Parts: sequence; C-alpha cells; structure tokens
Amino acid sequence: MNTARYLQRPAYCVGRILSTAVLCLALMWQFGCSDSGNHENAANRATSAEVIFDITPDNATIYMPGLQRPLNKISHLGKGRFLVEFSAPGYEKERLWLEIDSFQQQHIQLALTPKSESLKLDVWPPGSDMTWRNQFGENGVVAARGEPRLALGRYSLTFNKPGYIDHTTDVTIQEGGEYALNIRLNAKQRRVGEVFSDRLANGSLGPAMVTIAPGNFVQGDIVGDGDWRELPTRRVSIKSFSMGQTEVTRGQYHEFSSAKGWPMPAGQEGDDQLPVSGVSYDDANAFAAWLSEQTGETYRLPSESEWEYAARAGSQANYSMDEDIDCTLARYDGLLSCGVAEAAPVGSYQANAFGLFDMHGNLWEWSADCASEDYSEAPLDGSAYQADPCHRAMVRGGSYILNAHKLRVSYRNWRYRDYRHSDTGFRLVREL
Repeated sequence: MNTARYLQRPAYCVGRILSTAVLCLALMWQFGCSDSGNHENAANRATSAEVIFDITPDNATIYMPGLQRPLNKISHLGKGRFLVEFSAPGYEKERLWLEIDSFQQQHIQLALTPKSESLKLDVWPPGSDMTWRNQFGENGVVAARGEPRLALGRYSLTFNKPGYIDHTTDVTIQEGGEYALNIRLNAKQRRVGEVFSDRLANGSLGPAMVTIAPGNFVQGDIVGDGDWRELPTRRVSIKSFSMGQTEVTRGQYHEFSSAKGWPMPAGQEGDDQLPVSGVSYDDANAFAAWLSEQTGETYRLPSESEWEYAARAGSQANYSMDEDIDCTLARYDGLLSCGVAEAAPVGSYQANAFGLFDMHGNLWEWSADCASEDYSEAPLDGSAYQADPCHRAMVRGGSYILNAHKLRVSYRNWRYRDYRHSDTGFRLVREL
C-alpha cells in the first residue's frame, strides 16, 4: 500500500471543494450564479440584473468569451462591463459591450445579419429589375445591375423591364461561392399606336414614345403649294419605328443636363412641360446618345422622311388635320394671328391621327438629314441624307413665329448645326 498517496487525497478533495466554492461565489457576484435547482433566491436578485435577450434568429447562441457554456435568453448578470457575442448558422457573428450599472431589468434586441455573397450581373437592357424569391417565400426587388448581395439560400430570380419578356432563372447561394449571370431580355412586339416610355438606368422614365406602323408614302409637295426644295416628289418606304409623342421638354432635357454636366440653354429654367428650345443639332444628338446609354435602346433624330411620314399620319393634304390650319389647332404666326409669341406647353393642341402632338408649329424640329437643295439625291428607304462635310441640317414643322404656309407637312428649311434659338427644339425616334 502506498501510504503517501492516501494521505494526500483528503487535502486534494478539500482543496477542490474550496476552489469550487470560491468560483461559485465569484460567479454569483459577477453573473448571478444560481443554485442547483436553477432558481434565483432573494439574495441573488438583489445583487444581479435580469437581462432578456431578444435575438433574431431564435436559434442564436449567446455567449461570453471565457465561459464554457452559453448564456440563457433570460440571464442574470452582476454590475460591470461585459463583451457578449451572438452567433447562428448562416448568419454573421455579432458582438456588443453590455454595461450593467444597476440591478434593473435590461432588454437587448438584436437581429443578426444573414451571411451573403455577391451576384455579378450583366443584364441588358439597362434599367431592368431583378425580383427575387427565396425558399422561405420571402421576396424583394432590386435594380438588375452591379453586384447585389444575396443571403445564403435558394432563389428564383426574375429579370424584367416594361416592353420586354420576363426571364426567370434559379440559383443557390452558398458561403464562399462565386456567382455571375449574363441575362439578355427579348423585346415584346409593340402594337401600332402603343404609347410607352423606357425606364432609364437611374429608375426614371424616358420620353413617351408612339409606335408607328411601317408603310410607304409620297414625300414632298404633292399639293403644288411649295417650292423647289420640296421636289421632286417620290415614293419612300418606311420601316416601323417609334417617335416622341411630344417635343422633348425642359424637364427631360434638364435631367440629361444634370447627369452629363451639359449646359442648359439660356432661359430654359421653369415650366418643365414647355418644349426645350435653344438647342443645337449637336445638343440634340448628345441628348439622344445619353438616352440610348441609359436605356440600352437606340434613340436618334428622325430622318426627314420619317418626320414627314409621321406628320402626315396618312394625310395627302398640306396639314395632317385638313387643308387649312388655325389657332385652335397649332401655335404659330406669333402676335399676328394667334396673339402669342412664345411656344406652348407640349400637348396643348389636338394630336394627329398617329397620336403625335405639335407636328405643326410650336418649335422647329431638328432632323438627322444634312442640308440639301431638293430631293434629287435623297434616299428612298426612309434613311437620312448624309453629306461630308455636313455643316447644316434640315429642320421641319415650322414654329410659333412663322406663318401657316411654313407649317405645311412638306415644307423644308435648314439651319447651321450650331444654331441655337428660342424657335428651335427637337423630338426623337426610338428604333424598334
């Protein structure tokens, strides 16, 4: 028998009991250590604060660094400053410092952040949205661009934009994974006469556009009231396109000006529904380029043929509504006839048969065509006449200061490309 070992055991046992007692007393002071029945006695409650943890998700673990077991959702802590950590599967860990300076009840509310991964998106056209739905039935909508982050889980993703067919795909996001999607939406077939607006990448809507049917027509002075510039008449074929329902407004141009740092024309602040004027040929093209960039569509100035086809709206007369025009139908002739020497807000007068406003008067409208003396070299396919160099461009429609003769659908004039005047604006075509 080893007597020494037996002599050492009582001392060992007593020492262990004393150590446990000291530790328990310390925990009672710092953490409100409870008795073996797990019930707080009156002395405990007098030296600790009840802390209620309301943590999302419900299965979150609450613990303090250094303790071997987690805290309960209702715990008792003594006075002091404690670092508390929270964790749950699929969520980022959270830490907070908890200050206990009294024995009053404290309520801690915290929602853990789900772990997530970025999803690299390459989506056309710009301005599309991505609607997501996860396996729990939760859903949301984000802009379909850049690298949005999705919490871990299974998703059904639907990409959409007005005027396009929705595209749906499924993806499972796992921790540490890399995800990228290349999505191309297909355009819906536009109905003739349909009015629509493309959504810009910044979320706003572009100009209202009207879908124009394809066809052919005789371009030029078919009535016999014009001059050599409107001759020779010839039959031109036109593909389907959409055209601005109105002239581009000050409000629309101001959005472009702010986004690109492009100067606003002088005197164009104020009523956003007035047509923007004082813009040059190159200003109009810059606006069209910006709109194309924002929407992923092709916006441009109309060719002379497209403009006249849309202005006539099937009419063989001098004006789209009749052989004659008066001040109830258009803004023109300044103070002489209509008594007003300024442009009217867009859409102030009756639209033509294609649903287009202000094709007569109000403002001259830039076309894409370089200046030409007549139609002898003009294309027959509806495209714009181009020349090199192209210092001048054609304008159509007349303006608020011109007489009725110059408002005729076949009347043509030209301006230098850098011309900026209060009588000149523009509207755009959007290709289909």
